[in-house]
Amino acid sequence: MKRKKKPSKPIDPKSVFQLACKFAATEQYVRSRDNPQAGFMASPSMVLSAFAIELFLKCLLLLESKEIDRIHSLNVLYRRLSHKQKRRIDEVWEQEARPKLDELRRKFGLPHPTDLPNALVTCARAFEHMRYGYEDPERQVFYLGELPTILWRIILDIRPEWVKEA
Repeated sequence: MKRKKKPSKPIDPKSVFQLACKFAATEQYVRSRDNPQAGFMASPSMVLSAFAIELFLKCLLLLESKEIDRIHSLNVLYRRLSHKQKRRIDEVWEQEARPKLDELRRKFGLPHPTDLPNALVTCARAFEHMRYGYEDPERQVFYLGELPTILWRIILDIRPEWVKEA
């Protein structure tokens, strides 16, 4: 049985938040309309976004005084959040992200679920699958691009004093 590696000192949620912000900001820059290479950089951009989501979820878990480990599965991290926190994230997702995804589904016939819990299951291992896309291109599924900003805002609602450093 594999043992979980315990950190030598408690992890500061603020430092996790700051690192997540760096990955999210880099992803947004890469994906910006001003970048003529944005299409070429789509897969690496999605890796950055998936990792930012992972870090933001871990930050939320730390803010709830829960332990985190080196897991990358987005749906597992999300499920570990309190019901109150999941409801809060879900509400914003339903208002802001899901309508855009539903429109893309109608337009392009995309088969993936657009509700957040099932989207997180579908994209759970995107951080890994996108990095090793050459192994199985069919597993490269990621459509949670709106989630980092949603999580960022929710964290700043909890810790508004962090806005100066975000």
